[in-house]
Amino acid sequence: METGIIGLTGAIVPSRANPKPLNGGKDCTGSSTNIMSCTQPVCIIDGGWTSWASSACSVTCGEGTLTKTRTCTNPAPQNGGKACAGNDTVIDKCSHVCPVDGNWGSWTSWGTCTVTCGSGEEIRTRKCDNPAPVGTGAHCAGPPADVRHCVPRDCPIDIVYCLSKSMINCNGRDGRDRRVVDEKAGEKGHFQAIQLITSHS
Repeated sequence: METGIIGLTGAIVPSRANPKPLNGGKDCTGSSTNIMSCTQPVCIIDGGWTSWASSACSVTCGEGTLTKTRTCTNPAPQNGGKACAGNDTVIDKCSHVCPVDGNWGSWTSWGTCTVTCGSGEEIRTRKCDNPAPVGTGAHCAGPPADVRHCVPRDCPIDIVYCLSKSMINCNGRDGRDRRVVDEKAGEKGHFQAIQLITSHS
């Protein structure tokens, strides 16, 4: 901002009465006032810009534009001061992230069964990345994992058959016969081994 001094033309009206006539003295001759020109110094003030004010982006999703404005009122030019240099309006680019709803990717292969024999579970998973949600987009609905029942094979089981006619004799401590069947079921579920033993414990 540049400032300077310029003249402002006006008038000064002085008066005189020194002293007033007393005790029959004569009054003053001539005018009691005298008008004279004068100059009052004032400042030259150059204009200054306000801060930029921005409009809303022209779009809510993707690429758009916005308008920025300012005024030469900080301060306004006065007494012949210079106007602000530059533009009072500019156009800028703007952008907003477009929301994208998420979608599930493919399921993985089924994992290993949790047991080596008998009844267990195996799991497969998927990710919400086809595409992944962006911005305010919705997340994938549904579970990220799936579980199913699995039986790799039947577990070995020892089965004891009492050959005694009486259950009391069979379970007693005196001599007894028992047949132990090692029931390791194959694909068709048949017995792979049968062994006859005699115990006298």
